[in-house]
Amino acid sequence: MKKPPSVLLLTAMLVSMLALPTGALADKPRLTVAGEADQAMPEGYGTVEENQWIDWIRENGPADIEVIAISEDNDLERYSMLMASGTAPDIIYSGDPVTMNTLINQRLLMPLDDVIDKYSVEYKARLEKYPFLRDLGSVNGKLYLLGAPSPAIMPEQVRFIRVDWLEKLGLSMPTTVEEYLEVARAFAKNDPDGNGLDDTYGTNLSGKGSVMIDWMFGDARWFIRDGKMVMDLTPAMQASMFKKALFDEGIVDRDYLIDNKGSKAQQDWVNGKLGIFQTNRSVTPSAFNIYKTLMANCPEAKVAVLPNLKGPNGTFSMDTYNPIDFEVAVNAACKDPKLAIEFIDFMIRDDTQMTLTQGIEGVHYTLNENGAPVAINPETIDDEMAGAIVFLETIDVGDKVINYLDPEKPLEKSYIDILHDVDHLVRKDQPIPLFTFACLYPVMPNNINMIYANTMDRIDDTWVNFIVQGKMEDAEKVLEQCRQMWESANGRKVEEWYDNWYQANKDTYMFTEDVYDAFGAPYEK
Repeated sequence: MKKPPSVLLLTAMLVSMLALPTGALADKPRLTVAGEADQAMPEGYGTVEENQWIDWIRENGPADIEVIAISEDNDLERYSMLMASGTAPDIIYSGDPVTMNTLINQRLLMPLDDVIDKYSVEYKARLEKYPFLRDLGSVNGKLYLLGAPSPAIMPEQVRFIRVDWLEKLGLSMPTTVEEYLEVARAFAKNDPDGNGLDDTYGTNLSGKGSVMIDWMFGDARWFIRDGKMVMDLTPAMQASMFKKALFDEGIVDRDYLIDNKGSKAQQDWVNGKLGIFQTNRSVTPSAFNIYKTLMANCPEAKVAVLPNLKGPNGTFSMDTYNPIDFEVAVNAACKDPKLAIEFIDFMIRDDTQMTLTQGIEGVHYTLNENGAPVAINPETIDDEMAGAIVFLETIDVGDKVINYLDPEKPLEKSYIDILHDVDHLVRKDQPIPLFTFACLYPVMPNNINMIYANTMDRIDDTWVNFIVQGKMEDAEKVLEQCRQMWESANGRKVEEWYDNWYQANKDTYMFTEDVYDAFGAPYEK
């Protein structure tokens, strides 16, 4: 795709600004760093391993870095393979607690207490400001995981709904799971776009849609009840029955299993063929681009945010950005721990994070009267920032897209209003269904984790089979089948470990309520 002249000019300016002096890297030591293989790199902007922002890091940071791309879908398998061959990166990155916990249990990550005490400036200061980062990032008294607290709990998942379709069909905004099903059914069956064709879907199970329905029914698997930690699969049955109703009635695209990333659902949404879009794109710049495309294709569309829905087990918030991210560690085989910590210090500096999230001042953004960055080219900023490595970020996620929008422009003002409604999804009186946020889940020993992960995979597959091939009246039988799977796989051993962990930590750990208290849930009633 040919770039507009303004982007070509800005790219040329950036290249000249990032140009490295001859031999500039010759004196810098080498360091290997994990990068996100799943990033979509636009044409003309390089690759995950080699792009303008990697060059910027090399020029301005303490090391000549080599990026090793790791896909989040199978990062544990990939890390295990690379570590076995001695080619794993020095800086390990993963947003999956299971991956990090497994690597710790296998002694493949480096304890960092002494290294930080001797060589760190930035992260040492972060530990002093947020002492809980040391406690929560440690296993058996040793610090392995490096974390970042967010300024606030920010919603990630959201359900957008076509209000104009509600109005056309004479329906009200749903507030319960039963009403959600009724509205989605009407969107799929009653020709809300008025073209006389049976070509609309009520909602989506692809992408994050299936998990969002799990949470709507409070399917957290682990629950604190009567002073104990217990496993309960009943909410999984309730959620699966709801999904089966959507599937059997054709309310969702029945090919949802092959739309793993939700790309087809997103296309249905922007093309005016989806009534309720369940997505994890709400507060990022790409979310506004999705909205803008919808409005270009369907200028009559009116979009609102669906509130948290009341279900049989309560009213729960959808998933949020992790209020505390423990996503960075150092390979136990790293030959230069001092350099690794110096690199991490460089990456978490405020000026570094500003550059790698907002770009170069005067090239990608200008500062408004409040000192906040405003994108020069909102339509292309995603492409311009592609390939930047950002971790342990402390910049407010929500501010990003708001900074890119102009309230004087009607379309952008309408999305700003939508974002304010998204904020209201975070409420302490409507918490996430988990006993703590996923980033804070305890580290299970390898033998316990193996039982849990393998058995849950089988149970999840059983519920998927029920949804696409089973009979609704067999739901209780499938639940009993899943319970037997759990028992026969020695699931009681996992329950025993979890309850022992809970009894030992219940007075000191950060559980869900504690996290809300620490970071704030401003819309609590």
